[in-house]
Amino acid sequence: MTSAIGWYGPLVDLCKTDHHIGDIVQLLVFVHRSTPVQYKLSKGGEVIRTDIQVGDDTLPFFSVSLWKKQMGTMVVAGDVFLLQNVKITKFGHAVEARTVEWSSVVRLVHPYESLLSKGVGELIDESQVGKTTLEKLCKVIKWVQRARSALHTTGSHSFVVMSLLSCFVVLVTLHLTSLILYVVWGPINSWSHCLIQ
Repeated sequence: MTSAIGWYGPLVDLCKTDHHIGDIVQLLVFVHRSTPVQYKLSKGGEVIRTDIQVGDDTLPFFSVSLWKKQMGTMVVAGDVFLLQNVKITKFGHAVEARTVEWSSVVRLVHPYESLLSKGVGELIDESQVGKTTLEKLCKVIKWVQRARSALHTTGSHSFVVMSLLSCFVVLVTLHLTSLILYVVWGPINSWSHCLIQ
């Protein structure tokens, strides 16, 4: 695929981004949600970025920060995008991508309903991309379409994604609560048992 900016790195699966920390790469992704973030700088002025939650056929959730205002306005939940020239970064244990000065986005599938109503072949025919990108696009479309029954029955793909995330958070919280109760109450329980005897 060619663009005015050009490519500076490989097209990578989201599951392999941890092997590209500090590298510039291309990501072909489905956008789950898009959240604009705005805050004031101490020296005046404001920085606007857009945080997007994306996924592909290898990893359902991955975070990307778009640091260009015009780029953030282009990205819509439910679309499939090629994110060109993004830098893979790591904060603690979290791996994410962020845009750099020469990053760009290319919308490959829009609107979301076309992912559900059209076949893979028809969607791919509408895209003018190179062979490697076309192969990845096919995989991402099939991945989204496999999940369509859950998405389609609610009428709101954002609701399903948020519900899945909420369930995950609840499960993790329950697990941690059980672990904390075990760690705290286990020793206290056995200590109080010794006092009673």
